[in-house]
Amino acid sequence: MATVRAVVVRVDGLVGSLAISLKADLLFMPLIVADVGIPTLVEWLGHVAMMSLYTVLHAEMTPVVSPIVNKMEDCSLRNLLWHRMEACMELT
Repeated sequence: MATVRAVVVRVDGLVGSLAISLKADLLFMPLIVADVGIPTLVEWLGHVAMMSLYTVLHAEMTPVVSPIVNKMEDCSLRNLLWHRMEACMELT
């Protein structure tokens, strides 16, 4: 049975690191593309785009959702949602 490891990557750190790498050595990018291949690179860029979308939506929706969660009468559900929101905030 294969072990699955979760790796948390912050979008701002990833994009910043890529920008610095490209600025330092622009000719290194073709070597990466040649090594991983275009289909893999396109798939990876799709993942980065979804991470970026999630980051933006989280930043925009947290202020909208927080008051709703605060007004919930069901304590167990309110606590569950708060813990989930806090976990997401720790990742961003």
